[in-house]
Amino acid sequence: MNSFSALSSTQRSVLQTVTQFRQLTTSQLRRIHYRSGTPDGQRVRSCRHLKRLTQLGYLKRMWGAYSGSAEYVYQLASTKARTPEPHTLDIAETFVRLIEAGARNMTFRTEPWCHTRVGHVLLKPDFYLEIGGACYFGEQDSGVEWEAQLTAKMRRYIQAIDSGAWPEDRAFPLVLWLVPDEARRKYLEDIIHKLGEQALFSTVLFSEAAERLVGNGRQGTGAA
Repeated sequence: MNSFSALSSTQRSVLQTVTQFRQLTTSQLRRIHYRSGTPDGQRVRSCRHLKRLTQLGYLKRMWGAYSGSAEYVYQLASTKARTPEPHTLDIAETFVRLIEAGARNMTFRTEPWCHTRVGHVLLKPDFYLEIGGACYFGEQDSGVEWEAQLTAKMRRYIQAIDSGAWPEDRAFPLVLWLVPDEARRKYLEDIIHKLGEQALFSTVLFSEAAERLVGNGRQGTGAA
């Protein structure tokens, strides 16, 4: 394998992004790293770089469908996954949409780097986001977990706050659930209401999340 230092800065950035998110589609990588020039130029440059990184053994690709479109999905060559993971790609899509919505100076950490222990409680959000002075634990909801599972997950956040181990000089992040549709949103909000934790948890449609978060960041508010 050729030396990492021989790669261009864009190619190295692509590898860092794939390392962070584990899986991304061709179009997601293009929307992150190849935003200048004409659409045809973006496609040519991204395809050439991704093909080269695959040939050099840094990446491997598989054919799959995401969000109604069939395209290559890339992951590190050392990764053992054999099929595209929609949940993983949804998390990457949230990041891409934040960039496209104009997010600046944001911190976006994925698993396992976003995991944090608060006292005796280990929190495992899907991502951690800082933007515009606000911070969030992000839960990318796929609509497959039932009330008992969701309640157990929410209770871990409540236990983390109740532990008293969170630094007093830092606001606890809002736990933001990105949901696929209005029916699922109501389902989660009913659970949140039962727990009486409307100040800790919030929901937003996946399709609206990026614009809402960037807009809130520009206004300097932490509410979603």
